[in-house]
Amino acid sequence: MAKRCILHLTTESACTLMTSERGDNLKIIYVISPTFLKSLYKEALHYDFKLQGYGNVTNALKGLLKTNIDDILGFAYVNTRLPSNTQPLEFFIKTCGMLSECYDRPKKFLFALQDTTGLEDIFSQDFGNLEFSFLPDADVYTDLEINRGIFGSILKYNYDPYRSIVVGKQSESKLKNVEDGSMTKSDLVKLLDDFNRLEYIQPINPYFLNVFESFHMMDSLKRTIEDDEIYQDYEEYNKLYATLRRVHLSIQYVQNDLNNKAALAKMNYRIKDSAPLAKSLPSLELYENLLDSINDTLEKTSNNLPELDASSYTLAKSIIFILKKELLKVHDLIYTGRSE
Repeated sequence: MAKRCILHLTTESACTLMTSERGDNLKIIYVISPTFLKSLYKEALHYDFKLQGYGNVTNALKGLLKTNIDDILGFAYVNTRLPSNTQPLEFFIKTCGMLSECYDRPKKFLFALQDTTGLEDIFSQDFGNLEFSFLPDADVYTDLEINRGIFGSILKYNYDPYRSIVVGKQSESKLKNVEDGSMTKSDLVKLLDDFNRLEYIQPINPYFLNVFESFHMMDSLKRTIEDDEIYQDYEEYNKLYATLRRVHLSIQYVQNDLNNKAALAKMNYRIKDSAPLAKSLPSLELYENLLDSINDTLEKTSNNLPELDASSYTLAKSIIFILKKELLKVHDLIYTGRSE
């Protein structure tokens, strides 16, 4: 199902409402951002939530009073720094906390600031039923920072299964100081660097994807391997996956080369398309030797896998299993004429 996002985007001078075909039944991430609304909107299009964004606190407060608090997943203030006069923002935050009082679980309020000066004064106040967190200082907000840090932190707070990571190093002594009340405001802000954020975990391991990534076929197998950037990268720091990548390149090269030669032979000698390649081509000894060598490489690699940890072992075994299927496919093409 394609993901859609509804955006309520309000600036100081104008209000633009964009709606999707799915209607108004999606949850909301409520954002104030005088500077980064356009970037936030662009990234929010990939998600199944509404981004309700405002360019200033005044309009955000007006919009908040017209919004069902039950629909709001969390709030975010995204800017280069806090405003010079924080009173309107503090009143907005207090209103958010007051509207959230009827919930057992506090609403998330996230600060994403390039300069966090003054934030400790806000965190030291009681704003009601809110859970505060902030992103560490950043020079720029990239798409990764917006997705993982801003959207990810709020989504992680509300939903499972999002896998989280801890940003920074937690200190047991600092946590103890929080409990006994001996921590200063500045130390408390530093401790807040240690909070859970969404970590994007690819559903398919990137090693798996890279081993089977498409490649550019050159005029020889040697040049094909030398030209392959994935193989060259792995050759420097991961010999196992370099070997598996080279095996895949070799198998696919043999199959493509045999198919091309067989197609020419069948066209010149009117051989049936379903005929085995062994009947189409005069000599297959070179290819047979190469395929035997590939199989030996896979067997040796498989025998060394127990040295790996459990997850790496399972991944490598899966890749080898698929590579062996590729190898059998080429054998079938040679001796039976069937490619499946």
